[in-house]
Amino acid sequence: MVSLGIDLKGTKQVLGFWEGATENSEICKDLFADLERRGLRLSKRIIWVTDGGSGVIKALKERFGKKLIHQRCTIHKDRNIQKHLPKKYRRAAHRQFRTALEQTNYTDAKEMLLAFEKWLRKINESAADSLLEAIEEILTMHRLEVPALLRKTLHSTNPIESMFSTVRDCEHNIKRYRGSSMAQRWLAAMCSHIPNRGEQMVRYYGYYSNVSRGKRKETGTDDAIPCILEPEGNVKAVRKSWARLIQKIYEVDPLVCPKCKGIMRIISFIEDQQIIRDILTHLGLWLIRSRPPPKICAAITLFESKASDSYAHPPHQHADAYADPQYSWDDYIQS
Repeated sequence: MVSLGIDLKGTKQVLGFWEGATENSEICKDLFADLERRGLRLSKRIIWVTDGGSGVIKALKERFGKKLIHQRCTIHKDRNIQKHLPKKYRRAAHRQFRTALEQTNYTDAKEMLLAFEKWLRKINESAADSLLEAIEEILTMHRLEVPALLRKTLHSTNPIESMFSTVRDCEHNIKRYRGSSMAQRWLAAMCSHIPNRGEQMVRYYGYYSNVSRGKRKETGTDDAIPCILEPEGNVKAVRKSWARLIQKIYEVDPLVCPKCKGIMRIISFIEDQQIIRDILTHLGLWLIRSRPPPKICAAITLFESKASDSYAHPPHQHADAYADPQYSWDDYIQS
């Protein structure tokens, strides 16, 4: 048995869990006493959403009396009604029940539920009695004029069922519980790791995976954080600059003079091609153009047959085309 609280901001919080069932009123009374002992103030302004357990309903009525604000889970009630009906009537019963609850006005919703009760009584008396005994508690949210969007959350115990789903996903690797105390410890640990609204369970890969962290812990390097050391001086000036990116990849700082090791700074950018060419030509760094096509020199035979070698191939008819080319130095220099 689990108690889940939702505050005014919509945050869900597990208040506690106990071994037992909601049909036992004594256990439910112990539940309330434990909540108060741990600091929760059980005021009469709390809206209690429960399933059809007779024990928890009895304990609530004894505690709060006529001032009890109690909402019965509509999903549990829908299932209980369908259990009394033959299969051919279940879909129609579900549709009528949900249509009545979708009404925004309390009077309209109650009229439709009473009409639904008369329809059920013609089919099964037990199903009609099941609806009639909780008809007011089913419409508590309508009577309080709770907005439709908020009513979708508070009309059932689905928030607890969502928590149970997360717990089942977390405990699927547990093969055997060694006593109830172990089960309670596991449940408490898993409930504390349930993500808040909008958050997700994050699994790390690569450097931050459990395997990598375990290996670093064995070697004693778990405290080391992978990062790029920032240069001394003004960090903001080079944090996202092109020079910083070049340094990260090639491990060479392009703003450090290779001769004097001093820090260089950019004065201006030259975009005129003629000026760039003149400067590089003056420094002897002008680019060498691509090699010209090979020259065909006069008759240099690559395949020379020997009289003693009967397996020697005759020269190819275009063998002179494969001769070693000869270039002059002027052919390499940009004119």
